[in-house]
Amino acid sequence: MTARSDAQAKHQRVMALVLKPHLDYCNNTFGTAPCTATGTPCYNTYGTCKDKANYAKGVKTPRYCSRGMAIPPGETLRPYILSHTFTPTEIPVGGGLATRSNITFTLADEVCTDYEDDPYIATRATPAKGTYWTRWLARNYNTVGRVIEVLSGYVTSPFDWATFQNELYVIESITGPDNNGDVQFTLSDVVKPLDKNLLPAPTSGKLLADFKAIEYTGYAVSADATHITLASNASAVDGAYTGMECYVTQNTGAGQRRVITAYVGETRQATVATWSVTPDTTSVVEISALSINVGVGNGVQYNDPTITGEPELVCIGNEEIRYTVLSGDVLSWPDSTYRAQFGTAREDHSIDDGVQQCFTVIDKSVTDTIHKLANAAGITDTYLDLAGLAQEDDDWLGVSARLTASFPKPEKASGLLNELLRDLNMASWWNAVAQQQKFKADMPQLSTTVKAITPDETILASMQVIPLDSLRITQAFISFAPYSATGNMTDRQNFRITEGYEDGGAESPNEYNGVVQTQTYSRWLSEANQPHARALVARKTIRFRNAPWRAKLKLDPRDEVHMGDLVDVTTRKKTDAGGNPVVTRMRVVKLLEDGNFDVEAINTTFDPRAAFIAPDGVADFPTETTYAHISDANGLMSDGTQGYTII
Repeated sequence: MTARSDAQAKHQRVMALVLKPHLDYCNNTFGTAPCTATGTPCYNTYGTCKDKANYAKGVKTPRYCSRGMAIPPGETLRPYILSHTFTPTEIPVGGGLATRSNITFTLADEVCTDYEDDPYIATRATPAKGTYWTRWLARNYNTVGRVIEVLSGYVTSPFDWATFQNELYVIESITGPDNNGDVQFTLSDVVKPLDKNLLPAPTSGKLLADFKAIEYTGYAVSADATHITLASNASAVDGAYTGMECYVTQNTGAGQRRVITAYVGETRQATVATWSVTPDTTSVVEISALSINVGVGNGVQYNDPTITGEPELVCIGNEEIRYTVLSGDVLSWPDSTYRAQFGTAREDHSIDDGVQQCFTVIDKSVTDTIHKLANAAGITDTYLDLAGLAQEDDDWLGVSARLTASFPKPEKASGLLNELLRDLNMASWWNAVAQQQKFKADMPQLSTTVKAITPDETILASMQVIPLDSLRITQAFISFAPYSATGNMTDRQNFRITEGYEDGGAESPNEYNGVVQTQTYSRWLSEANQPHARALVARKTIRFRNAPWRAKLKLDPRDEVHMGDLVDVTTRKKTDAGGNPVVTRMRVVKLLEDGNFDVEAINTTFDPRAAFIAPDGVADFPTETTYAHISDANGLMSDGTQGYTII
């Protein structure tokens, strides 16, 4: 038994909270090298720094505890926390990104000395005025977005920090002091940047010159081994086509591509590398540009493919172009096949047309795609459960869900991730205790650490059973593989493929006697994902052909659970046809800790029932029912119930 669980098991428990904001703090000493400042000392914060060129960023973590908490000897805590309100996150049913939680703490203010916050208090001629928080806010104006620890635990004698559970959030805002002199800290999940950052990041580059779909096309007048002469309607300007591509589109020499290294306007003659087959007067050629200039100083806004090691694309108008080289402000590519990517069409573009970086993945695993998206939105690996994500990817997604997609306009990263998770039938949420973003496919789950919840664990007969009839469906459809990455993504006509699945039994007069359909559109899935799409709609229909149900209950702290945990719930309010309480495996999707635990869970059952195939040595059905077993020729088990479904 741990110190925390031991404290939770006691009848009399004194719960307390501690806040530990991670504040920026200068590691230098005022006036001592490398700090060159003179005069009245600063407060070792960036806002008060007098030598910002030598500012040495560090971290300081003051601590604030619940008012009335017994402060252990040798610990420095300010008893300022008066109250808190918590809006918990909720894991979405059927896949998607969970809403971000918010906690607001109200802290008291007071007139006090500056001995803990002013490293140079002994040298000041005049003591600090005002109150604690007015000074704190003036010195630490840049706290929004910094991480903050919330320690929730129990005060024991002797005091033991091991009874406290450490959760991690970010500071969303600080307001006050109000009329009572109090301040409010509003905290949110560490992944809140997903709601604030855009993908792709906006870029402001513009074309410095007109950029045509095709600069010139026509029959060749003549050619030799290293030259080709164009017709009289070609440009008469020397060098007009230098650096562009000469592509033989038809007849003699068709398919050859050469870069023009010199062009004489008077003779319309272009110099190229040696032809494999010398064109003649039947040959039709196209001249196309192989680079664009995005404007002086704008090149730094674009991803360098040689650094990222990945395909990089930009969008101009409705055309996506892949570039392979970034040199200063110039983006370039090897040949004209790099234009008109992701189903877009080659277009004429005009001077000053915007050039927007795209967010693109090509043949990436689900794990690598989510990893890239989260990093691009400002979420570091520290806060991502990449191992857990990879396990879900291996178990349920794999090769059929490898992704190729491109997004040409800036939009919220959270929206992109939510769409992707929905298309994968996967949920994701911030686990403040584990201090990581978690990922879980909405599929049958086996676990060796499933907590059993019976009426003995619930407080005051708090168990409520709520059917979620609005989620029931009999048919699921998904349209995917967009014709064009820049097309209308809410228009069915922009998608090449639709997959669907129907449960005729659920629609029959003997069951629900009706049709309930759902239709989604996917920008993430391509033709290569057709097997995944088929499985997706089948699994969704099997999952929701019977309405799932929600359990709401209160638990004593000694029966602590966490977000995303699997629990086996038994209640007299959910029985079989004979009135016997059934054990239902459920996932905790909402959790509020306020003395006791307010828990909401959703059943993970698939109908018809689904499970993993039984390994060797497992007992026969019906002695063992955790695993799947083979049914008879009529699809029934030995007790007459329906057989298992392979999903």
